[in-house]
Amino acid sequence: MTSPIFDTHRAVKDLEEAGFEESQAEAVVGMMSSAIGENVATRSDLQGMQTNLQAEFQPIRSDIVSLEDRMTARMESLEDRMTARMESLEHRMTIKLGAFVFAGAGAVVALLKLLS
Repeated sequence: MTSPIFDTHRAVKDLEEAGFEESQAEAVVGMMSSAIGENVATRSDLQGMQTNLQAEFQPIRSDIVSLEDRMTARMESLEDRMTARMESLEHRMTIKLGAFVFAGAGAVVALLKLLS
């Protein structure tokens, strides 16, 4: 297959202008054309490679999605536990603050009764 990026006619003419005989120029260009044609990837080659790579990497993508789902679930679980702990702490602090206010009010009342 001849590569469309290699103009064989122009190459033969250039070699003839450089002093090659027509048969020599055609032989050199033929060899170059064959070498290029065998080593240049076509659009079809690249599309086939893309399809193969997508198929090969699909299990990796699935693993990544699975890992992401597990990490999200763990983070949500951690967030739920932290929220519950903070609510418990808030509740305990409210009770302690109430006890301090009640004790302080009682101390003020007792001090007022003692002083009156």
